[in-house]
Amino acid sequence: MRTSELGAPLSRADGRRNRRGILDAATEALFENPAVSMGEIARRAGVTRATVYRHYPDRDLLVAAVLGDIATVLVPPLLKEMRHLAWADALNRLARRAISVAAAHRVHITTVAPHLESMTRSAIAGEPIEAQLGARRASGDITVSLDDAWLALCIRSLCLTAVRRLADPETDPERLADELSLSLRRLCV
Repeated sequence: MRTSELGAPLSRADGRRNRRGILDAATEALFENPAVSMGEIARRAGVTRATVYRHYPDRDLLVAAVLGDIATVLVPPLLKEMRHLAWADALNRLARRAISVAAAHRVHITTVAPHLESMTRSAIAGEPIEAQLGARRASGDITVSLDDAWLALCIRSLCLTAVRRLADPETDPERLADELSLSLRRLCV
């Protein structure tokens, strides 16, 4: 049985609370200093380094969890906003938001770039873009003959590829957002 730093049995609720505290502390600390130590994150979370490492065996996993947590907060409202826009405007919003959020997390994106696809898939359940494509096709907004599942995969792939490009410090986020928006509209409108 797991025990707390004081030797008391650790309940599942304690574990969940510790995990949430670590994620919150890491989010704040990583924004202030992308090179923050695991020890400092532990201090901010009010737990030991061992507790942090028990939940996140290495720094990359913690950074990935922080970014996944951010995605679960940001993506659903974005998808909801998109539903109320004309399709070309919705794609433009998607491109601009993806790049602006990624640019804000540029240093962290570099760390998790190889795992970005799996992080995105774990943070966002189902295929929400495909559902929007189906609804828009039914309303006549989309007339391209490509399959909705294929289009959803292409949209996700274009967005992830653009986000990965931000790992290069020479990449201009504004120009990248314009390129992504144009690419999405050419594909889907």
